[in-house]
Amino acid sequence: RSGREISALSYSKLSLNDENVCEIAEALKKNNVFNGALDLSCNLISDLGVLKLIRSMKTSSIQKLDLSFNNLNDRSGIYIGDYLEQPNSLKELYLVGCNLEKDGLQRVVENLKYSQLEAVGLGLVSDFGLGVLAEHVSGVDLKYLGLEEGSFWSDEAKSAFLSALKQNYSILEIEVLTENHQEFLEDISSVVARNNNLFREKQNKLNLEHSSDPQSYSENLEFQIETSLQNLPVRVYLENALGTALNDSIFELTRFHRKQKDPRKNTAVKNIKWIARYIIDKYVKE
Repeated sequence: RSGREISALSYSKLSLNDENVCEIAEALKKNNVFNGALDLSCNLISDLGVLKLIRSMKTSSIQKLDLSFNNLNDRSGIYIGDYLEQPNSLKELYLVGCNLEKDGLQRVVENLKYSQLEAVGLGLVSDFGLGVLAEHVSGVDLKYLGLEEGSFWSDEAKSAFLSALKQNYSILEIEVLTENHQEFLEDISSVVARNNNLFREKQNKLNLEHSSDPQSYSENLEFQIETSLQNLPVRVYLENALGTALNDSIFELTRFHRKQKDPRKNTAVKNIKWIARYIIDKYVKE
């Protein structure tokens, strides 16, 4: 219904054809608030249905599209590739089990760099397709890449792909469906492991910088203390019977950590013990 907010649409395994997709496309045109996931996998959709769908997506904000295991060929790849080249909100695209052939796959791959995609499953990739990926994979900002061996991959194509992949530091997961090329898969895993290690190091550095900032450190400390205490069964009792004591202790603990300036010693267990000792020393003994 027009104007109705929907978080996700799932039409998987319903034997939908192009005519059905046209109806869905018309509904999407009338609903300009939809920004969720659209699952059309495992149906009977062909290039015509994809054309109608892509046209409707220009007025929607779909973030995830799954067209896996449909009857898609090169024209579908061209339509999707052209869509990726234009401003859009798509974050995830899955074409598992689909064969976009040479022209279709090339159009999708060469326009990945213009998109906001974080995850893409390309479906069947031929030796030619792997070579196309080698030309563009270094410049894409993906987090996930999935591909299936369509025709046997040559050593030349694998070597070119690996060389380009080593220049990409954003991809954190690659799923390759093949019964061959064990050494090739191990080399890919090594690159992905490197990327994950670098990503964790970067996150740790950012977290450390954030925690070292006095203002953010104080706010995070108070949030952590409150969160820790709220998870305790005695929280209700403390709020009712010892509200003042609890507030005083949290305030004093915040001052204590500000002076200490050592985030590594700031743990939930230590904070709770500190507060308990403070309340006992100040209120119980009195």
